[in-house]
Amino acid sequence: VKCSEDGTGTGADSVGVGIRAEQEARWQWDGSPVQDLAPSSDGQLVAVAHKSGAVVLWSTPFQELYGDLAAAPMGCHGTSGRALVPDPVCVCFAPFLPYVAVGYKDGKVRLFSTATRECVALFSEHKLPVLQLVFLPNTNRLLSAGDDGVLAAYACDFPVL
Repeated sequence: VKCSEDGTGTGADSVGVGIRAEQEARWQWDGSPVQDLAPSSDGQLVAVAHKSGAVVLWSTPFQELYGDLAAAPMGCHGTSGRALVPDPVCVCFAPFLPYVAVGYKDGKVRLFSTATRECVALFSEHKLPVLQLVFLPNTNRLLSAGDDGVLAAYACDFPVL
C-alpha cells in the first residue's frame, strides 16, 4: 500500500513534504476486530487484544505469530482455554522485562510471561472493565484504570527469566 496526498492509498508514495509510507507487513489472527495493541520496549514483539478473546503476540523482526496468550495455561487461576477467559480490553508491556499485562472486561488484570506465555499474576481490584494499563517508567509499578472510576497501582515482583 502506498500513501498518497489525496488519502486514497494509491498513486504517489509520499504524504506531505518528504514523508514516505509503505505497508511493511500485514498480520491477521482470527478476523475479529482489534481491541488494543502495544509494542514491547525493544520493538521485538507486538501484543494484540482481539474482541474474540484472543491475545496474541507477533514477532516484528520475523513478521510471524510468536504466541497466543489466551490459549496458554492460565497459571493464575488453574484453568486453561480461551472460552474461560473474558474479553481482553487493553494490553501493556513491562519496560525492559519479558512480561505483558492484559486488562479484561471482568475487571481483572493478568500478567503474562512472554517467554512461557503463562499467566504469572492475577489482580482483581476493579468491579467493571479495565480500560487502560501503564507501567511507570524505570519502576516495577503497574497502574490500571477501570470503568468503575478506580485507579489501582500494583508493585510487581518480577522473577528473572
